[in-house]
Amino acid sequence: MGYDPEKYKDLFPLGLFEFKDKPIATWFDSHRLFALNAVPQEKYEKFLSPGFKVEKGHIKQGEGFSNFMIFEIDLGKRALDIEFFKDKMYYPLEAFEKLESAKLVTNAGYFYLTDDEKADPVAPPKVRTGNLVIENGELINLPILDRSAIVILKDGSVNIKFLEGRGELLLNGGRYAWVGSKSKNKGEPVTIYNSSNIDIPIVNDPVMGPSRVAKKTYIKAGPGFTLAVCKRSDGRYVVGEVLGSEVLINDKDMVMEVPESLGIKAGDTAEFLSVDGLNLKDVKTAVSTGPMLLPSFEEVIEQVKKEFSIPDMANPNNPHEETKKLARGCLVKLKDGRICSIVIDGIPQAGGLYPGVTLKELVEFIKVRYPDYESAVATDPSSSVKAVFDEEGKVEVFGNLHYLAHKKDKSGKLEFWPNGRLGRKFNSALVVY
Repeated sequence: MGYDPEKYKDLFPLGLFEFKDKPIATWFDSHRLFALNAVPQEKYEKFLSPGFKVEKGHIKQGEGFSNFMIFEIDLGKRALDIEFFKDKMYYPLEAFEKLESAKLVTNAGYFYLTDDEKADPVAPPKVRTGNLVIENGELINLPILDRSAIVILKDGSVNIKFLEGRGELLLNGGRYAWVGSKSKNKGEPVTIYNSSNIDIPIVNDPVMGPSRVAKKTYIKAGPGFTLAVCKRSDGRYVVGEVLGSEVLINDKDMVMEVPESLGIKAGDTAEFLSVDGLNLKDVKTAVSTGPMLLPSFEEVIEQVKKEFSIPDMANPNNPHEETKKLARGCLVKLKDGRICSIVIDGIPQAGGLYPGVTLKELVEFIKVRYPDYESAVATDPSSSVKAVFDEEGKVEVFGNLHYLAHKKDKSGKLEFWPNGRLGRKFNSALVVY
């Protein structure tokens, strides 16, 4: 029968509206009640610490609005890093508390997500963040498709790059080209598969809303090729076994499809040298995200086609369709070296009350505030949009306060348990220190 809003009325400061006398019965009802309780943020601008400035406000949108926050980071006074949580998932507030001395935590890469991992036919992968992952100079995951990335070099510079899923590696003393299995580039000797290949289709349930269940996903070798199953070891990949037919990818660090003529065998080691010309030895930390947000929206649309026309583990559908309003976030690099994290909240499931923005509106928002920006990239939108920050010793949480944990009970009806301001768990984070 859903849940009684009266039980959780402390979450709804403006009241229960039409839900005062009836239970919340659907996912859409719950979103509407949270949207009805959204309050426009007054304009506010302040340095929270040297080199770390925050701006709050809201965007007027017809009869509704969407709140936003902008964090400006001076890299001469503050440090920006990407933190990964291995095979763990944390609520944003948990991540903030876990990371000592953090000034800001917000979401970074796209990640493996299903509705109920315990009910999935296969366990979640070891690497949950999709495509490129480099942590403290160690290669964790390669991009299987063409995707933009946030790249922090060992010299401390922060870069936003579009990287095709291809590069070079050393294998058995030879230098070879590799390509991601879903990249537009084809015909290279070595093709890479990893957890980003896992099939997680979205099913739209009228009660639950979008629902995800992981599938057992198998990789098949083409004629004349063999599959080298690899385990990661200190940034390199060691071949454990070589198979000629098919391999379950869900629990593997990486699988290489290689020509039989190379004679790959157990114990061989692959060392990856580059991703699309980016020398991996120069990289401290990196994560795939995207798409790139170029000043011309026509170019942005082309970029979306390049990056999101092919589904992967973290994006079974395209969250950046032109007319889709969502909560959205992005990272912007300015020509003076400052970095800006922009977070715009929204609950589009409730119509125009608190809708969020389209990708075009996000680009326009950037251009109004930073007309001469150097580069920008979108981060994971919708329920992943979250910012946790320290404001004069008090921890503040912004974004997606509507998110409720929910599942169907044994009878098929919806159960809710509001998690307050925790939001959705994530696997990687942009962090300002």
